[in-house]
Amino acid sequence: MKAFFDDYGLKWLGEDKKEGEFKLQALMSDLNVAKDEVLYNWDAKKLNMLNLEIIFEKVELLNSKFLRNFKPQNKKDLEKGPDEMKIKFYKNGFKIGTLKYFSYVSKEAHNILRDILEGFFPSFLKNVYPEGILIKVVNKSYKTYQFADAKVMALNKGPIYSSYGPLADSEDDIEKEMQIEKEKKEKEEQSIKKQKMLEETTKKEKQLAKSRARKTIKVHTPFDNLIRVSKAAATRCTTIRLRTVTLKTQLVIHLSKTDLAKSLFEWVDKYRDDNSEQEYELHTVFPIIEFRRTDVRNLEELGLFPERALSMHYIEDDFN
Repeated sequence: MKAFFDDYGLKWLGEDKKEGEFKLQALMSDLNVAKDEVLYNWDAKKLNMLNLEIIFEKVELLNSKFLRNFKPQNKKDLEKGPDEMKIKFYKNGFKIGTLKYFSYVSKEAHNILRDILEGFFPSFLKNVYPEGILIKVVNKSYKTYQFADAKVMALNKGPIYSSYGPLADSEDDIEKEMQIEKEKKEKEEQSIKKQKMLEETTKKEKQLAKSRARKTIKVHTPFDNLIRVSKAAATRCTTIRLRTVTLKTQLVIHLSKTDLAKSLFEWVDKYRDDNSEQEYELHTVFPIIEFRRTDVRNLEELGLFPERALSMHYIEDDFN
């Protein structure tokens, strides 16, 4: 046990306590000392282990070598190229993709960095990526790597500088959650955008339908004024509802039952909306009866009293 701890620059405290026990505070202190030695003194002159610029250059050479030998295996490889794996360097260690975190004091970290600096693909990764993979160096040395929760640290069997046991990358988890949240937000925005477009389209269709809908015009005739002041005149009133030839306008006309057909046509002439001078005739809805302006009968004699619905139609061929 003493030799095991010596390999990691730690002190076995079995003499101070019962066999197999150690002082946690002393162990943590030794770990911090070992950490400081690695971060600032460990083989710095010989290998430049923590010089990220040199590591970046070495990784670029490894990537060039990998790309020269890369052979696409599927359509995805042809379209997007090979996959990429990130190595994130923190204050207290580095994280390889989603695989594992390594403390700078661990031998595994030393071996991985040594492989890279000597121009070799890390042997640790060969079992996972036998054909190799593109590597991207990410500088996060301004922050300390944090485990996701206490349970992960328990699985890791010790303080954060140990490299044993399965680890979770809290930062990767956060980035993944952020990506999921981003995609969710984009979908919601697209859904809102589609809804707005649908509402806008519906609004335009309603406006168009409204513009096409028949409008009603109440024609003000002199007989309207007479109706207001004379009950006797009201008893002689006939109401004509007339649909124009364009089907867009309905005229409501109040006339006396003694007015001639000619009078009705004169009022229709003033409000016709077809911008045409073509001659027309008026039809009853059912049964269909045709009237022309040359008719000399009054509205009561034409059967248009006390009210009637009429429609306006062009006279195409007049042989009379």
